[in-house]
Amino acid sequence: MLAVCRDMNILTVCEGVATLPERHALVQLGADLMQGDLFAKPGPAFPSVDFTTMGSKPLSFANQ
Repeated sequence: MLAVCRDMNILTVCEGVATLPERHALVQLGADLMQGDLFAKPGPAFPSVDFTTMGSKPLSFANQ
């Protein structure tokens, strides 16, 4: 898959990298970008939003 993406000039992101051997293998294979627990553990979830308290008028971005 990395070779196909490279041939098509598509930037790759390899997810789920958890160990140094995985990282080294992906570097050898030519991965462009990586993410996973090896680099940073997941953070807290985004807070929930109560849209019912935002008023009854719908948001409009037209004519701005």
